[in-house]
Amino acid sequence: MQHERGGRGATDALVVGTIDGGGTGAELIGCVKRALAALTEASGQRFRIVDFDNARWAEQFDEELYDAELHRDLLDFYEGMRAERGVIVRGSLPAPVLYRLRRDVGQAVKWVPLNPFPAISRHPEFRVQLVRESIQGIYHAEEIRREGELVRARYAWSEATLRFVAREAFRLAERGDGPRRVTTVLKTSVLGDVGELWLEAFDDEARRHPGIRHVHRPSGAGFSDMWLAPREFGVVATDDQSGDILADLVPTILYDSRNLVSAGNLSAAGHASFQTDHGTIKPLVGKDAVNPVAMLGALAMALEHGLPESGLGAAVSGAIEDVLVAGLRTQDFYSGPPQRLVGTREMTDRILERLAVRAARPGIGATA
Repeated sequence: MQHERGGRGATDALVVGTIDGGGTGAELIGCVKRALAALTEASGQRFRIVDFDNARWAEQFDEELYDAELHRDLLDFYEGMRAERGVIVRGSLPAPVLYRLRRDVGQAVKWVPLNPFPAISRHPEFRVQLVRESIQGIYHAEEIRREGELVRARYAWSEATLRFVAREAFRLAERGDGPRRVTTVLKTSVLGDVGELWLEAFDDEARRHPGIRHVHRPSGAGFSDMWLAPREFGVVATDDQSGDILADLVPTILYDSRNLVSAGNLSAAGHASFQTDHGTIKPLVGKDAVNPVAMLGALAMALEHGLPESGLGAAVSGAIEDVLVAGLRTQDFYSGPPQRLVGTREMTDRILERLAVRAARPGIGATA
C-alpha cells in the first residue's frame, strides 16, 4: 500500500484518494487507512492511496465560507481521481465549496443506504436505498436576486441529468437484494413540466430494465408508505430537498443517531466520492470519542463501487455490523448496559479484527 501524491501503480491496485476535511476528519481518515492496510493483509487486494494536500487547507476546512483557491485545488484532485478511475473517501468540506464542486463535476446522484445495519435497527425490514438528485432544485439556484422585500430565484432542470439519476437508480435496483422496483417520490402534480421530465426519464429507463418496475408516488403518500409497507420499497429516488430531510430523519428513527449512515456522490463522467452523511464534529477532535462507523461505511461503499466483484465492500459492512451486534458503542449512541462504551480507537480495532476474518475468506479481494 503506497501513500503518494500522484503517478500510477500496478493495474490491480484500486486508487483511493483521501481528503481529511475539517473537524475530526483526520482521525476518521486514519481509520480508513488502517482498514485498507488490513484488507491488503487479509485478502491480497492492493490499494494506492493518494492524499489531498490537507495541511495547506486545514484552516479553510473548518470555515463555512467559499474559498476559490480551495475550490480549484479540490476540482483538480477530483479530476485526477477520475482520470485514475479511482474513488475518493473524504471528511467534511465547507458547504459553499462542496456544492459548487458537485455542480462543476456533475455529481448529480447522492446515494444513501438509509438502514445500513439492519441487525441493530428498530425496523430491520426497512432496506431502502435512497437516490437523491443533488445538483438541481431549491438548493441550486442559477441566480438569486433580492429586490427589496422580494427575493427572485431562477432554477433549471436538465433532462440529461435526470436520465443519469434514473440510470443509477435502476443500476442499484438491479444489483441489490431488495425488491426489483424503483420508486420516484415527488409532487409531480404541482411541478408541471419538471415533474413530467422526472417521470419521462424514469419510465424510459424502466423500458431498458424489463425485470424492474418503476412506480411513482406523490411525496406525502410515498414517504408514509415507506413505513407502512417497507418491503415494497427497494430504491427510492427523489429531489435534493426531500432527500436531505429523509437522510437525516430516517436514521434518527432507526438508530437514535445520524452517525451510522454513509453516502456516495456520483457523476456520469466517473467522479465518485464517499463520506459520512453527517459531517465531522469539531468538539470531539483529539478526544478518542468520534464514531468511526459511518466513515468506515463510506469506505465499504467506495469498495462496492470501485471493486464491485471483490466482496470487499460487504466484508467491511459485515465487520461493522458484527461489532455493533456485539454491543460496542461510542458515546454518541450509547444507551447503557448491556452495551459497552468504547472510544474511536477501540471501536476501530474491534472492527478490523472482524474484517481480518471476513476478508480472508475464499473468493474475497484479489482472488475474487
